[in-house]
Amino acid sequence: MKNLLSTKSALGALAACAGILAAQPSVAEVKTELVDYQSDKTLEGYLAYDDSIKEKRPGIVVVHTRRGIQSFVQERTRELASLGYVAFAVDVYGKGIRPREDAPSAAERPRADTRPRASWL
Repeated sequence: MKNLLSTKSALGALAACAGILAAQPSVAEVKTELVDYQSDKTLEGYLAYDDSIKEKRPGIVVVHTRRGIQSFVQERTRELASLGYVAFAVDVYGKGIRPREDAPSAAERPRADTRPRASWL
């Protein structure tokens, strides 16, 4: 009788584990593609979505850093897609136009305020 109970308990635990594993969400099948679109010039965005989701889902527009659509922006876009969103990284420079260095864009950064201040501020 003792062996029968332990066998039933083991089978019950195994069935429960199988049910839990079956209920786990599937691994995202994130697909990516470059998308050309038009404004006053041709732009090239980066689209990421989970191909296994067939129903409608929310979309997120990702705006890149001053360096353009680089690997960091692409990784964030893929991460959003793995969470169930359709994510699109927009291009603000134009297809094939990417800044090569930070120096020109760093010149646009606000400068520290060097005006004299009252000591009580």
